[in-house]
Amino acid sequence: MTLDSAFLIALLAVFLRTSAMVLVSPLFVSTGVPTKVRVFFCAGLALALSPALAGQIPVPHDLYELVTLAAREVAFGLILGFLVQMVMLAAQVAGSFLDLSIGLGLASVLAPSQTLPTSVLARFKFFLALLLFLSLDGHHLLIQAMLAGYRVQPDLVGAGAMQMLLSGLWYMSLIALQIALPVTAVSLVVDATFGIMSRAVPQINILIAGLSGKMLLGIVALSLSLPTLAVGVNRSLESVQSLLRAWMGL
Repeated sequence: MTLDSAFLIALLAVFLRTSAMVLVSPLFVSTGVPTKVRVFFCAGLALALSPALAGQIPVPHDLYELVTLAAREVAFGLILGFLVQMVMLAAQVAGSFLDLSIGLGLASVLAPSQTLPTSVLARFKFFLALLLFLSLDGHHLLIQAMLAGYRVQPDLVGAGAMQMLLSGLWYMSLIALQIALPVTAVSLVVDATFGIMSRAVPQINILIAGLSGKMLLGIVALSLSLPTLAVGVNRSLESVQSLLRAWMGL
């Protein structure tokens, strides 16, 4: 390995692409990873991948070509980070919806001065989805997509990229609904039951009994429906992989 212009350009390109991906990726942002760790991670990944890409990236001849190359790398990295964010977003949206369904969303209202997360189940499902993402080799998919982007040069600002992002949002919204559906169904049944009880026995304090009973049954239903999160993360990764293949023409 020699420090020629081809290697330096490859190092710069991979570093910019990785930095842009890390900038919006929930793997680093939402978990509170320090900035220095992110910078060293991007530099280490760039040093590891640059020897394989040296000579494949055209060396710019003037400042305009260099700026164009940098803008393209940043745009590609942002798109990859956004796709990873949509995988985690499906779990977070489902968790936030379940917080409202079973009553855990009152945590921030009952204890506003405490350092409690605003959405308990959203954070829980996020970290669980993060573990599933890593165990299903989602990070390997990102690295493969980064390398494939240097071979095919996909369109970054045209209709194809916009269609891919919109399709990704649609898939993630549908998967979030599927993850939250079992617990939401139990919550609706509990609401209907307590509604009937309030009409039959008006002396019962439905606000107190209903909240505690709904939360208890909701947590039980949540524990029984945890496998749906694994299925949802797996489907999210499959959707992201299919979108990347269609976008890159692989």
